[in-house]
Amino acid sequence: ILTAGLISATSTITSAANIIGGNLLTAGLISATSTITSAANITGGNLLTAGLISATSTITSAANITGGNILTAGVMSSTGNAIHGNILTAGTISATGNITASASSFFIGNGSQLTGISSTAGTALTNGNTNITTALNGNANITISGTSNVVVITSTGINVTGTASASGNVTGGNVLTAGVMSSTGNVTGGNVLTAGLISATSTITSAANVIGGNITTAGLVSATGTITGSSHLGAVVSVTGNVTGGNVLTAGLISATSTITSAANITGGNLLTAGLISATSTITSAANVIGGNISTAGIISATGNVYGNSFITSGGGGGISASGNVQAGNILTTGVVSATGNVTGNFILGNGSQLTGIITSVSNVTNGNSNINIATAAANITV
Repeated sequence: ILTAGLISATSTITSAANIIGGNLLTAGLISATSTITSAANITGGNLLTAGLISATSTITSAANITGGNILTAGVMSSTGNAIHGNILTAGTISATGNITASASSFFIGNGSQLTGISSTAGTALTNGNTNITTALNGNANITISGTSNVVVITSTGINVTGTASASGNVTGGNVLTAGVMSSTGNVTGGNVLTAGLISATSTITSAANVIGGNITTAGLVSATGTITGSSHLGAVVSVTGNVTGGNVLTAGLISATSTITSAANITGGNLLTAGLISATSTITSAANVIGGNISTAGIISATGNVYGNSFITSGGGGGISASGNVQAGNILTTGVVSATGNVTGNFILGNGSQLTGIITSVSNVTNGNSNINIATAAANITV
């Protein structure tokens, strides 16, 4: 059918051979069991095929293009969004903008060629020269501003190069340091153990034991309980309670406003007190013993001279005993002066009525059962 005009049909036009024309215009369908070829544009509402649409030039559609596959050796270009279930290609996906995945999705595959992240072995978080890296089944290493291993987390703990600062509590089995432990607040612990020094500008307080080689302070060591040690060294040791020790050794003074008590020896150059020195055993001194009073329930023994303004002893078994001479201005006692030897003096003053071997009354001379008696003044003499 050759015509310079139109072929118009209200029903189907069927041809077993080719249909060649400038334009095929239809409000319906063009259906072919084989290839539809056109050197010009194919324009229509929809192009529906169960096969292929092949073009050597651009395929343009103002509406949707729907098909099983869209294959091209050229470029697929879209000024709007391209929405697909999957984009599968053996070539390259290139974008001048961002490639974004939703928060619930992931980028999966080999990312070693990406820039801005670490591509080394293990897993890493990187921002500039600061990163956190983890080796396979190994340590976690933190690098800060290019300084490696500022913090290393191992299976046994955390190693920090530099300062570790915490605004809250630090709890651990042991705090070990070859340097200085400094705190502006309180340090509280069951035990503080050191072979070195504990130094503080303020008070060190412990409810438990403080054990160390030396406790050195320019201030006070204060305890409400017992302080026990092999040595207590310092200018002044001051306690409101008892000081108990095997020996108290000093080249200076031991000063107390109350009683100093020791079950062992007290040895020193001088023992000076305005009060009492009391001992249940021997007090021995190679030098002078000077005090207001020296009181003992036992014996004061000296190989040299004993000097004093007064030597006072009470009755009930107390006494002053000397194997040498006792020299004093006066010997005053409310008890007895007893001697196994002679008592010699320029004068013996007092009541001698209890002496034997002498006349005990001016009115009576007695020797055994014989006596001469004058009963009253101007009376007779009785023999």
